[in-house]
Amino acid sequence: MGMVEVVVGSAIISVGILGLIGVYNYYLQIMVHNTPNIQAAYLLEEGIESARLLRDQSWNDNIATLSVATSTQYYLVFNTTTSKWTTTSGNVALIDGLFDRTITASSTYRNSNHDIVPKGTSGATLDASTTLITAKVSWRSGGATTSKSISAYLTNIFGN
Repeated sequence: MGMVEVVVGSAIISVGILGLIGVYNYYLQIMVHNTPNIQAAYLLEEGIESARLLRDQSWNDNIATLSVATSTQYYLVFNTTTSKWTTTSGNVALIDGLFDRTITASSTYRNSNHDIVPKGTSGATLDASTTLITAKVSWRSGGATTSKSISAYLTNIFGN
């Protein structure tokens, strides 16, 4: 009877250890799969913050010059010499060799109550001091392209 108890106890311990190893392996796979999503979220946030810095430096030189009519995609470039962000419509290298980040600018329209409304809404007028900035990050993963985007309205609060 003692030998049966040892075999049963060993089997229970073995199953428990194998179960823990399986769970640990599963969590490692989830972590590796989720890493690009987390990096993309940070790059999106950085894209919007960079657009805010461009606005703070000079609305007229940086934001007002972005094409809002054609949905032109702009790439953000950090100049290490001047420590400032700039935009370019030409392709730039992938971030970390994986991520492609762009921003686009869109016109903003307001109604008589100064609420933001879609273009074409009755009584809507163009608000030249407000622009919708959309940051988009794309990357290839497993033979497919994944994209995430975030948008924010920027206003010419400094009148510059």
